[in-house]
Amino acid sequence: MPEVLFAKRANRKFPNRGYNIKINEQVKKNHLPVLRDWSFKEIKQQFGPKILYYIQNLTNHDFDSLAEDLNNLSDEEKIDFKNQAYASHVEEIITDPDLCLLKYADFSKNIDLKNLPLESEKYFRLKRKYSSVIPIFISRLKMITEDHQLYSRKDLIIKNLEDVYRQS
Repeated sequence: MPEVLFAKRANRKFPNRGYNIKINEQVKKNHLPVLRDWSFKEIKQQFGPKILYYIQNLTNHDFDSLAEDLNNLSDEEKIDFKNQAYASHVEEIITDPDLCLLKYADFSKNIDLKNLPLESEKYFRLKRKYSSVIPIFISRLKMITEDHQLYSRKDLIIKNLEDVYRQS
């Protein structure tokens, strides 16, 4: 996604130069930090610093590329590494009440695996990924106080997460 925002910003910023920037996978891989910086500038300019803060914190890091660079790990160990890194990222960001609410909204949609075939690779991959995060959410939700937006629904949310966790 950062490459799309980069191209739009560059094409808009320099309309008289006739740029028709398209980013291929090699450029994206080699220049992702620059593309991300431009994208974040675009988001801040259009939506302000608060939205930028949310997006920067809610955007998952590229754990796939990082794991691929770990040549000493087996494929299974790389999957474990990615899942642990994702869980650590979630644990870190949900300490902010607003980020917790937004991440939970995203997460609750993602853990609904009902529409995937039970024997599909995607089903098992997502089930494995999210099963490491559910206990983190449950723990955090148990700590929220009355002033949190999820407080009135916290017991129901915890029960639903526990049900999903038992199924995984």
